[in-house]
Amino acid sequence: YSDGTPRWVLLGFHADLPPKGKAVYRLARGPGANVKQRLVYTLTDGVAAIDTGAAKFRIDTHRFRLFDSVQVGGQELLNDASDGGACLEEEDGSRHGGDQKTSKAEFEDAGPMAALLCVRGELRPGPGLPLADYVCRMRFCAGKSEVRVFYTLHNPAAHHHPGNVWDLGAGGSVFMEDFSIVVPLARGLATSRVGVDADR
Repeated sequence: YSDGTPRWVLLGFHADLPPKGKAVYRLARGPGANVKQRLVYTLTDGVAAIDTGAAKFRIDTHRFRLFDSVQVGGQELLNDASDGGACLEEEDGSRHGGDQKTSKAEFEDAGPMAALLCVRGELRPGPGLPLADYVCRMRFCAGKSEVRVFYTLHNPAAHHHPGNVWDLGAGGSVFMEDFSIVVPLARGLATSRVGVDADR
């Protein structure tokens, strides 16, 4: 507010609970706490390096295939990173990868405990307007070997809807047969989990 009092506060913190466990947290004034586990991240010449303490990630944002390397305990979890990344398949079977043209990469909302890597780019089959724009946000947390990936597609040539009349199949529509995010996991002793939720 005008007197400097916060209007709202967003709190982000790590909390580990046993299955079906419950906890109550209270916000109180006090001395600053030391962060036990810190996140280390850099973005140099388009290559992001993130060390969470539990895992190390390398991401080339110029040829964006999600991950170029993922190491846990010194062991590589990827088989062949060149096969990974996003892939959009059109109705006619033609496939387009998200590693063709990236426009911007930056760390958003980054601190000692968490960092959000944002990569923007295009799925472009040829000259002219891209088939789709994308924004991929990847959230890394200190002390964790997991990554949360938020992938958003946008139609850059979407049809205008005068009078708010939305006709399906109108001009500017993109017909997709499939959209996939591919993570080529290595075979071996490593255990990797991919899911749409923390418990699935």
